[in-house]
Amino acid sequence: MDRRHASRRRPVLIAPASAALAGAALAAAPALAVTLCVNPGGTGGCAASVQAAVDAAPRGATIEVAPGTYVENVVLAARTSLTIAGAGGGATVIDGNGAGRVVDVQVEGTRLTLAALTLTNGVAIGGGCLFVPRRGNVTVREAVIADCDAGAGRGGGILVAPRGRLTLEASTVQSSSADEGGGIAFDHGPCPSGLGTCGNTRGTIVDSTIAGNSITGAFGAGISAVRSQLRLWDSVVTGNAGVVQRGAVELGLSRIDVRRSTIADNPAGGVSLLGARGTIRETTVSGNGSIASPPSQFDVGGIHASDGPLRIERSTISGNVSPRGAGIRAATARLTVTSSTIADNEATDEGGGVLCEPPATSCPRLEATIVADNSAPAGPDCSGQIASRGNNLVEDTTGCGFTPAATDQTAADPLLGPLQANGGPTETHALLAGSPAAGAITVARLCRLPDQRGVARSVPCDVGAFEAP
Repeated sequence: MDRRHASRRRPVLIAPASAALAGAALAAAPALAVTLCVNPGGTGGCAASVQAAVDAAPRGATIEVAPGTYVENVVLAARTSLTIAGAGGGATVIDGNGAGRVVDVQVEGTRLTLAALTLTNGVAIGGGCLFVPRRGNVTVREAVIADCDAGAGRGGGILVAPRGRLTLEASTVQSSSADEGGGIAFDHGPCPSGLGTCGNTRGTIVDSTIAGNSITGAFGAGISAVRSQLRLWDSVVTGNAGVVQRGAVELGLSRIDVRRSTIADNPAGGVSLLGARGTIRETTVSGNGSIASPPSQFDVGGIHASDGPLRIERSTISGNVSPRGAGIRAATARLTVTSSTIADNEATDEGGGVLCEPPATSCPRLEATIVADNSAPAGPDCSGQIASRGNNLVEDTTGCGFTPAATDQTAADPLLGPLQANGGPTETHALLAGSPAAGAITVARLCRLPDQRGVARSVPCDVGAFEAP
């Protein structure tokens, strides 16, 4: 029992001498939560459909849905607060039958929790599987959102309206399609005169997977957001594709917080931040992008950042491909990269590792970071004016306006191992024996935080995302 709440759970003892006080205490006691049940036959006092249970449920009720496939389109047409819980993502399935949205929350301010079930086969212009309304608050837990289609709208799997909130926990959004936001779209809505206070949607994605979604337009093959706030923690974004290589995760004028996540093997590219700000920590961005033919100026490899402050800390950017700036492509981004490794990225034009794209008034700043083993016809490791905050190892500065600090190393091979599981939640490049990056940092501030895997550092510590034994 949680000691903090133990006093709330103790029974109230009523002295028999005061019947009036007893009546008052009973009147003040909270009503017991109502639980309704659903099973395929509607037996044992249960409803035969989820919609019937929703229509009968009072505010605050829990609807327990037995294993089975329920072919229906569930509509929440009144403001309420409900929990709909299945028996597991593979056991309880709500199938929209291609006839509409699977779960449609229509009224502002509604609170809904969907747990341990699958939503599939929904079709709607925006939010093929699930719609979160304005000021709505929806939590999806231990669930699967799959094979839904938003047509020419946004959010193949889930669409979140302006000022809505979505929490995705231990869940999967996969194999869905839209014009924008193949898996999830956080909608900005119309903005007066193109500006105004639109958007303000909020998303928290934890311990979840966004996989195999696609777009027919040009924005966010896996996740798209404008004027929103997005947390992506302990999650995987993979296999998302689009006709234009603009990024599996694409945010405009938004805040982003990525931690301990993997953004990998997305043909649409990795992360695109346009006027967005925030941090990427303890994360691996790898194997993203493709060599477009003909190449587009918008193609994204690993990370594209423009017009917003961004920090990349204790992360690995590896094996991404793009015509320009395959690892990181920055334009006036006020980008700082600290204690990270940028390796094995390939550009077909310039800037295999890091590209500062002109015209730029602010180029990336590197600190305690490895940039090595990248390739491109021009500027294989870096291209443009790359600033140093010291303690870096940049292997090849050809074609790069990098002025090394006294603590930087150049023309040195860091002796990196392959990208693989080396412990911790994400893959890294280990430092092999004899690496000049090992023990090269004596600045206590840079050795205070652990490496990407969570391994503690001590002075002296290693350059890059990996701390050698």
